Amino acid sequence: MCGIAGILGSKMNNHEKINYMTKSLIHRGPDKLNIYHDESYGVYLGHTRLSILDLSISGDQPMISNSGRYVISYNGEIYNHIELRKNIKNYKWIGSSDTETILALVETYGIDQSLSKLKGMFAFCIYDKKYKKIFLARDRFGEKPLYYSNVNGSLIFGSELKVFKYCKEINFELDQSSISSFMKYGYIASPSSIYKNIKKLKQGDYITYDLSSKVLVVNKYWSIINKIQTSN
Repeated sequence: MCGIAGILGSKMNNHEKINYMTKSLIHRGPDKLNIYHDESYGVYLGHTRLSILDLSISGDQPMISNSGRYVISYNGEIYNHIELRKNIKNYKWIGSSDTETILALVETYGIDQSLSKLKGMFAFCIYDKKYKKIFLARDRFGEKPLYYSNVNGSLIFGSELKVFKYCKEINFELDQSSISSFMKYGYIASPSSIYKNIKKLKQGDYITYDLSSKVLVVNKYWSIINKIQTSN
């Protein structure tokens, strides 16, 4: 288990804020805390690491791809990452982490094909420095959590709701329908959370966020219903 957090597309200096956000997740990843920032486009990515695969610094995050184009902050485990590596030719591997495998996949196939190939539990943010786009993705069954808020021209995300308490721009108004759902079913279904202005990314979904236009699009890459229908 690791912790991920980020502030994306903001014009403010968010060094202090991302530090607090990331430190609040240290219980998820006590082995290492790192932060990446690209101030020119207001990209701040935080990560707390629980070292499981590749215990060396080669597995540290946020991680930058070989070409320098992609940056990832990731929480999870990719079960088929060794198999995926065998199918990626002419890639200069630095370490043995599944984080690096995801980056290599995206560099080779793009985000859509990469998500279709991943088998595991995950939540990640990938920053495409070339096209100034952000991708937030959650695994097929939603095993790993990922919350986000699109407010005042910036996208804020994190593994847990507590990261948002450092963001004064967010209105923490309780969502009465979410409270009703919790009282009735014992949980709050995605994409809702307990707060009106904070969403939980649904399982099998990914977000594309354009840093230039500030346009956010939620995409479905996998669903159990579609899987059953195509299998019949």
